[in-house]
Amino acid sequence: MAGLSELQTVQASASGMASCAALGSRSGQLLATGSSDGLLRVWRLGRETALGELAGPRGGVECAAFDPAEHLLLSGSEGGAVALFDLPGMRLARKMRGHAAAAKTVGFHPGNPAVLVSGGADAAVRLWDARSGREYVSYKGHDGAVTAVAFSPDGN
Repeated sequence: MAGLSELQTVQASASGMASCAALGSRSGQLLATGSSDGLLRVWRLGRETALGELAGPRGGVECAAFDPAEHLLLSGSEGGAVALFDLPGMRLARKMRGHAAAAKTVGFHPGNPAVLVSGGADAAVRLWDARSGREYVSYKGHDGAVTAVAFSPDGN
């Protein structure tokens, strides 16, 4: 494509294959990469080294998303778990289990980052409470894997 140029190349994984990437929408400067070795790396664009590395639930990382304020990172794993990370502390804050197969997509409610959503290869969409890790509700009945989820911009 004309007019596009590479900004930066990062080493997403030392031992596994990169499986996903997410860019923080607030600053446009935070990048998260997930890999088949189960690690997430957080980068600040323009820096050559990662800000940190986070170990998620067992299995490869399938997907990742930043909260609107870029203080939290959510990931989904090959094993079906959803993990919430506190970025200032670079630590696992909460692990949620409910998907019977890989968690393929995750997201935050735009107006309330305590409400999380995940979609899985088990054909289910789940809403979670980030504070407790409890599932609010599960929507089942899709014909196949749920590979994308989103809230409307106004959260309704």
